[in-house]
Amino acid sequence: MKRLTIAAALFLSTGIAQATPILQAHLQGATAGDLSTDEDTWFLDATAGGTVTLDTMGIYNTNQVQGINNVSLILTTPEGQTPNLSMALSSSPGTFVTAPLGGPFDDEAAFETFLGRDFPSHAPYGLAADQVDLYLLAIDTVFPGMGYFDPLYPVPNCDASVAGTTTCGSANPYKYGETVSYLLQVTGVDWIHFDLIAEVTRQVGHHTVTDWEINPFSHDSTLRLTGGGGTGTTSVPLPGTLPLLGLPLLLWGLRRR
Repeated sequence: MKRLTIAAALFLSTGIAQATPILQAHLQGATAGDLSTDEDTWFLDATAGGTVTLDTMGIYNTNQVQGINNVSLILTTPEGQTPNLSMALSSSPGTFVTAPLGGPFDDEAAFETFLGRDFPSHAPYGLAADQVDLYLLAIDTVFPGMGYFDPLYPVPNCDASVAGTTTCGSANPYKYGETVSYLLQVTGVDWIHFDLIAEVTRQVGHHTVTDWEINPFSHDSTLRLTGGGGTGTTSVPLPGTLPLLGLPLLLWGLRRR
């Protein structure tokens, strides 16, 4: 591991869902689009404090991807509810670690100002300040050396755009990546939404550029909890509207592989 200063990236992501996007966050056992308000998200109902499995996936697709680093989760929760999150690697299920969360950020704009990057608005991430709070969880802060994806094998397309779907699609044999699964235990909230972000390095012409990427409008997950300990509504809010576009100007020292 070494600390690098990452220059401002020039590449602008449109946020439009690809057939198999670079990043995906999928809760095992979830159902796609079971709420009419958000048909592009995986939903899973569970008891607070119980163990669920979150698959995080990075894919080296056709957009000249050369590296996927600084993998992190954006956690969206109801306004005023504080999540308590413990994690374990699925390969070491007996060892749970309390996850240190950055935030809360009052809304999407505050989070994007902190990170120096605008992302597409989608439910519930893009809702107003009086509806949601956002937290940042860098995987390296929980499991050092795990904050990246390598192009190891074909990764499935976990597209949640078809309501009622309960399994991921088949893997694209021409797009290699990696899946890392985590066991999660969550209390303190009525629901929690998972978006995956990472710094993606691409070859653009003769230049190598690095920019933050988020899973698109789909390929994300919401965990709805019974007895979560929150005080807000258990319903998942309406989705955001149009994506926000912007040019990131960022100089920030981060730990990278």
